[in-house]
Amino acid sequence: MSDNDVNSDRSPTLTPPRKLPKKGAWTRKKEGNALSQQRVQNFRQQWLNDPTFKDWLLPDTNDLTKAKCVYCPGTSMVAELSNLKTHASTKKHLSNKPGSSGKTQALTSLGFQRGITPQNREKARAEIKLSAFFAEHNIAFSVADHLTDLLKEVVTDSKLIKEIELKRTKITGVIKNVLGEGHKADLAQKLQKNQFSVMTDETTDVSTVKTACVVVRYFDQEAQKICSAFWELYKVFKETPDAVDIPTANAENLYRALIDSFTNRNVPLTNVIGFGSDGCNVMMGDNDSVKTRLLRDFPGIIITKCVCHSAHLCASEACKQLPEGVEQLARDIYNFFKHSDKRLFDFRNFQSFAAVEPHKILKPSQTRWLSLLSVVERILEQWEALRLFFIDFTTNRAHRARADVRNRAVFILEKLSNPFYKLYFCFLEWSLPLFNKFNLEFQSEKVVVHNLHEKIRTLYQEILLRYLQREYVMRPNLGEINP
Repeated sequence: MSDNDVNSDRSPTLTPPRKLPKKGAWTRKKEGNALSQQRVQNFRQQWLNDPTFKDWLLPDTNDLTKAKCVYCPGTSMVAELSNLKTHASTKKHLSNKPGSSGKTQALTSLGFQRGITPQNREKARAEIKLSAFFAEHNIAFSVADHLTDLLKEVVTDSKLIKEIELKRTKITGVIKNVLGEGHKADLAQKLQKNQFSVMTDETTDVSTVKTACVVVRYFDQEAQKICSAFWELYKVFKETPDAVDIPTANAENLYRALIDSFTNRNVPLTNVIGFGSDGCNVMMGDNDSVKTRLLRDFPGIIITKCVCHSAHLCASEACKQLPEGVEQLARDIYNFFKHSDKRLFDFRNFQSFAAVEPHKILKPSQTRWLSLLSVVERILEQWEALRLFFIDFTTNRAHRARADVRNRAVFILEKLSNPFYKLYFCFLEWSLPLFNKFNLEFQSEKVVVHNLHEKIRTLYQEILLRYLQREYVMRPNLGEINP
């Protein structure tokens, strides 16, 4: 009997394949060679009334399909009844549970339980103070693994020092769950009573996770001054169970995440009176942006673009009138030396011959706005030494270098030998301080918004004085001047 006959005989008796449900109703997971189906389960509020879960279960605010455990900080699990029951019986959960005989305790409690003794209170106070010291001075938490042992060895006559138990895991929990939550709660109470402004910006960290930082600015009644305080750092792209619905950093998602950060803490939105950010379209566009939504929901709100960002954009647009080779020359010089210690060593001989300081060549940065002037000044300082180095490289050592390296060296030497390129760099050295001085003025920690109009007026006049007659520029009404 052939294989075809066997298959034909079996086919009438086989169970028809089960139809998959519509996309979005189920998730499919690969187990070995088979595909299993699992329905997406959201967190249920009725679980909070269950005696088995009510003391320790909380919903995960970042993901509706997950739950968190109060006794196990940092634990996030899929919101399914079987997972919750399994977690409740784990050794870690039982040892962290208050009143258990296990060695590990919940980090948020820190010994503040019934029947606490004055000694335990002093121990907890010392651990919190040390954790605050680490956070305030941005000290690596791994240092705590050695600090407490060192203190016990050095301070031998202190009973309190001997009782301190503070390693990296505990100090992380104290800062996140005690100090962080306490500071957030205190700040939320102040924002509930005072009007405030909001500032936000997005960034991408080293792990390619895009986040948005929110800072609030308000008048502190206790300190009697205007304060800026960190409010929240949230993920722009949140993980969703439905792979079809891919999140995007559009205006609606950014605006909704910003508003939710305040409503989750019961901060009244009527207290929001100002908003500031950079000038990108998704934030400050006139049609579909965070700004248009704020103007729609908060009539009378004051919206301001980042002054430093706007000044940088003006300088960048002006620099586009220069030949592209000027900026490229600065990048090529840096790239030529950055990966070769031998070239740097040889360059020092030419620096000594040209009687210039042995300074390194700086890297032009797109994000550090104030760095461009430093790069220009450094190249002008090392101009003659650089020219001599590349003359020697292209004449005596070019035959030992690769073709691409040789071509780059020839290109750089041509620019360094062109007097017009040096003239362009001198022009940048003369003009960029205008914008750097203006940028530094508004990167101050002091309140300088009342100087904004006068500083912009002064900057505009100084630019005009570069190419117009002084009598014409120094008119009382700048609007009458035709630049």
